Amino acid sequence: MFEKNLILLAYNEGYHWILFVICPKVDKGYIFNSLPSSSNFVIQDDLTMMYRVASTQKGRGKSIKWHNVKVWNSRSEPYTTEEFNDIRNAWARFFVDEVMNM
Repeated sequence: MFEKNLILLAYNEGYHWILFVICPKVDKGYIFNSLPSSSNFVIQDDLTMMYRVASTQKGRGKSIKWHNVKVWNSRSEPYTTEEFNDIRNAWARFFVDEVMNM
């Protein structure tokens, strides 16, 4: 149905970032959220509907099953700019090495 193994969507709702990861080949979606609440996000219903429409157009008619992933963060202080840049660079290296060069 989809050409990609993973679809990554960083989403900001109310000054808080959430990562949606969609795995089209298995009709699953994962929500990475560091806040304790696991409520539906505004965009989640839209993503579900778009997935169902795309799946139906490809002749499958599948829906996506969402899974909440608990993200534990023991930090009480925000990341410094230097720490944030280090994390961003590490993520970029991982993405290029492991995802782009598959």
